[in-house]
Amino acid sequence: MKKLLVLLFFGAFLPQFVSPMAPLLPQLLVLAASFLVLAILFDSLWAVLAGRLGSAIGPKARLRNWVQGALLLGAGLGLALARKI
Repeated sequence: MKKLLVLLFFGAFLPQFVSPMAPLLPQLLVLAASFLVLAILFDSLWAVLAGRLGSAIGPKARLRNWVQGALLLGAGLGLALARKI
């Protein structure tokens, strides 16, 4: 099911960036490679940051709870203030 959703997403998303005047395969390969590189880069960055923050505030339960609560409150406030377009 997950693979089907990924295929549907890319099937709806990628054609917007493909020129009908140029060969299709090279364009799709460049788009796929760009996505893969960016996904690996950002996922690795998140993992490194989470590891460093986890070891820094892991033993301090009160600080960890405060940070998690502040993040959840910030996300809730952001959703509350978001406007529908």
